[in-house]
Amino acid sequence: SLAQNILIDKKNIYVSTLLHGVIKLTNNNQIKILDKSSFLKTRKIFSLAASKNFLAFGTVDNGCILRNKSSGKVTYINQKSGLKDNNIKALAFQGKTLWLATHYGGIYKYDLERNQLNPVNWKIPYPTSIIIDDGFLIIGSNGGGVFLADPVSSELINISKKSGLLSNDIQLIRKEKNNLWIGYLD
Repeated sequence: SLAQNILIDKKNIYVSTLLHGVIKLTNNNQIKILDKSSFLKTRKIFSLAASKNFLAFGTVDNGCILRNKSSGKVTYINQKSGLKDNNIKALAFQGKTLWLATHYGGIYKYDLERNQLNPVNWKIPYPTSIIIDDGFLIIGSNGGGVFLADPVSSELINISKKSGLLSNDIQLIRKEKNNLWIGYLD
């Protein structure tokens, strides 16, 4: 099924796949498939994220699908909304903001209250992963290494192979206590 990501949210487990959509295992052990016949409208789901109020699904071909947990309202964030690319590689919630990393189009900031999408002028090649740490974004990229971004000042610091990374091709970043785990593509 080419599983890509796993998300645990309120005792539900979501597995994104590139062939079968999202497989949802509910807290009472029922399996539900979310695919092109559902609100996702595609079977190619790459990234997942959750906040207190929202679930976000990053697709390969249909942009980001944002679902309000309480109302069920679905918002489609895609090229019609202003994205340059519908291939969403990473998603991260930060307060009232949803950060989106597109494969070819860079990083975007989506205001959840205003339903407003804005591109961020950071030159990050092929972003692959985003995590939030103490208000900062840590962004992995395919070709550029790791970037530390301050969303307030827009300052961007690059950590690359020249700085000691084994590779500039980052697949995944995770934070655990005081450790930053970096998964390389190669």
